[in-house]
Amino acid sequence: MRTAPAKQASCTTTGCAVLFVVGLIVAISNGVSSDEKPNSAPAVDYPSSGPGHLVSASIIWRSKAAFEEGIRLGVNGSLKAHPELALPLAACATSGGDAVTIIDRSFTAREVILDSGKSKGCRGWVEMEAVGR
Repeated sequence: MRTAPAKQASCTTTGCAVLFVVGLIVAISNGVSSDEKPNSAPAVDYPSSGPGHLVSASIIWRSKAAFEEGIRLGVNGSLKAHPELALPLAACATSGGDAVTIIDRSFTAREVILDSGKSKGCRGWVEMEAVGR
């Protein structure tokens, strides 16, 4: 009596893909704890409200629209060639270390009031990276 040859397990495209993805998820979750993340940059604290300080010399822009226009002019090189273009857009300029109160925020900028320095009381928008705790 002849027996039928044993059927070899075959992998359909969908079945193999599902197994691969499940294996990948398991490997990643076992390899990285929730406390550590591979290749992550150190956490930077960009305050979104309350007290802070300017970490570098900055232009405080009159409005959010003036901030966006100033950044656009800086990126395309116009401010480097013609710095006077910033004058109608700027509320004031400050040196690093001045105390500020953050009163509003967006994804890339903070609205601040200067609490110290030569331009104390100046209010406007500054790039997020210029403000620290």
